Amino acid sequence: MEYEAIVSSDVRKNRMDSLKAFADARMMKHFDYFQNNQVVSTALLFLKKVIDNFA
Repeated sequence: MEYEAIVSSDVRKNRMDSLKAFADARMMKHFDYFQNNQVVSTALLFLKKVIDNFA
């Protein structure tokens, strides 16, 4: 993959760690705000699962 050839593994790991920290903390911090909105809550949960399985 071209991205892996250009970006070092340390940078990729740092970006994934930052994204996972965002998903675990800030994205889920006020999840209860969106519990009544099925579209938003489903999208947030899906994104969190993608990040968790990708990282």
